[in-house]
Amino acid sequence: MAHKEVDHNLSVTIGVFAALVLGAALFYNFVSKAEELVVVTDQSFDFGKLEIQSGKLDLERKSMQAKVSAQNAKLVKELQVAVRAANLAQLGGSKMSNPQHEIAVQFAADEAAVAIPDGYKNFVSLGDDLYHECLTAFTGIQSALASSSLTFEDASTSVQPGFEVYAETCGNALPMLKQVGVVDDKGQWIDPDSGPYMLELLNRLRFANIISLRKKPTLSLGDYEREILYRWRVTNPTIPVLDRMRYIDSAETEVKGFPANEMRGNLYFQSGDFAKAAASYEIACTKHPADLQLKKYCDYLNHKIGTTVAAH
Repeated sequence: MAHKEVDHNLSVTIGVFAALVLGAALFYNFVSKAEELVVVTDQSFDFGKLEIQSGKLDLERKSMQAKVSAQNAKLVKELQVAVRAANLAQLGGSKMSNPQHEIAVQFAADEAAVAIPDGYKNFVSLGDDLYHECLTAFTGIQSALASSSLTFEDASTSVQPGFEVYAETCGNALPMLKQVGVVDDKGQWIDPDSGPYMLELLNRLRFANIISLRKKPTLSLGDYEREILYRWRVTNPTIPVLDRMRYIDSAETEVKGFPANEMRGNLYFQSGDFAKAAASYEIACTKHPADLQLKKYCDYLNHKIGTTVAAH
């Protein structure tokens, strides 16, 4: 790709990561017009490493948090207590059923969101304490798994002594992070650079799902973290290609300047459908006729189609 362009929603059960199966600053073969043009090869259509601008992400989240900070702290605390209990229930740490916890969380969420100005708009920031505690607690789980003092199965299915904070703030995150390719079968980050960010982002999305009847969870996220989420989903090989295509459709409407046609083109290329890849890139080239690097992609694909036809 050449130019810069800038949800599987969660299940209704609070705290479940399973349906997550499922940046500006993420560059996947995007080249600035000011840079020297590069040669296009088959490998140019691979998705590059997911990169995240931590400074930009932190500023966005601080801005969102500032809008709800210190307002109705009692109601926010009650909401977080309800969410902690629901997370514990995922690992068998509660006598109440999941539906009972769901009702309690929904009630507390509405109480807090109604009382706080723009509470629904900035709802995801009401769980900031939980996200930070979860990330810290998760590193403890990872250390225990690395030292073999805890098994993956035990950590995934029950509340372990000494790891209660993990259970309260992360719920059953461990097996679900493995399912979507964020951690390996030993609970360690597959990509140490993006892994911690994805844990917190998916935790925020899970929290946003509490008010999914009022607002689509992805739209509760900040603009930049929503971009990160969709790029991760589209480029994640653990997610079926058809689902990744649907995510591109959603991102095209939810993320300003999302390089949808190039993303589609890459997925088609990777699946061997060069004609559809060329058609997708041609749309992008038509939209950006002055982008010479993008034109090299289009020319490469058109040549590849021609040589493929000639070979048959």
